[in-house]
Amino acid sequence: MMTLFRNRLVLLSVMIVLAAPPPTHAQPPGARSHAFRGRVVAVNAQAGTLSVANENVEGWMAPMTMGYKVDKPDVLKGLKAGDTIAATVYDGDFSTLYNIRLEASTAGEGSLPPVSYVCPSPDETSYLDDKPGRCPKSGADLVPVRLVIAYSCLRVQLPLRETSGLCPVDRSELVPVTAGLYFTCQKDSSVREMNPGTCADGSTRIKAFERRPHGDHNPRHGGSYIFMSADQWHHVEGTYVAPNIFRAYFYDDMTRPIPATALAGRIVLADSNASEIGPSVPLALGTAADHSVMEARLAKATLPLNVKLFMKFRPDDKEQVFDFTFKEYSAEP
Repeated sequence: MMTLFRNRLVLLSVMIVLAAPPPTHAQPPGARSHAFRGRVVAVNAQAGTLSVANENVEGWMAPMTMGYKVDKPDVLKGLKAGDTIAATVYDGDFSTLYNIRLEASTAGEGSLPPVSYVCPSPDETSYLDDKPGRCPKSGADLVPVRLVIAYSCLRVQLPLRETSGLCPVDRSELVPVTAGLYFTCQKDSSVREMNPGTCADGSTRIKAFERRPHGDHNPRHGGSYIFMSADQWHHVEGTYVAPNIFRAYFYDDMTRPIPATALAGRIVLADSNASEIGPSVPLALGTAADHSVMEARLAKATLPLNVKLFMKFRPDDKEQVFDFTFKEYSAEP
């Protein structure tokens, strides 16, 4: 069935770790539920979060790799990377997985993910269908793609790898991304097929991976997540560094830094219930050469810190709100 990844603001606030038992999260009252399924990429039991590569969720979220809170933190004790899980998600709540269940994987060794169809036009990258057709706006032909998890260097864009490991440039851990899988030839990179087979010279086609819009939400500067705005193009990572400076880094849908010169933002301190408790502090451009950073000093802030970021990505936009929690200063990876 045809799916359009609707304009939604992804709120992925990190839980505060308190001395009391971790809180549970109640489902949104009256909200429509959706069945969620995906593969666990990483488990962070201390923060009470889970990174999952989800399958398409009709009417809620296209396939991508993202971090989530969980309604019952104890469930994390029984999960590990590679597990297949099912859960329930709700309209209006894009940060929490509810009623998580461990499932047996139905994919056999060496099996291929299904073919999906996506739009090649830049402003329709979040459109997804399970059959051939045309893009709803541009009318361009949908193109086939097999969506999988691959691994990337965080700071440099080298070819994606099929398995985890270390980046050959700086020896940092590779990070998981949602990518497109295809098959090509060692001596003819113009070959691009959805299935294994034989090349013109008799050799076997090899796997190759391409980066996908929204496929990489790995923070670059020590933040917890990269959040996505309602326009599905602007992305923001928030950090808190000594001495008492909040920084916001801005990216496009391919996680490339973008200038913040035309953006307007402010921050407000909040309590543990996300209620505002202080005056607004305007953001100013930082010192980054590419102008992709905005920052503000919080003179009397103490850790743990809750911050609400209000952003206008275009002059005529309404403000969008992003919630951040810091239990310690952010550190560059």
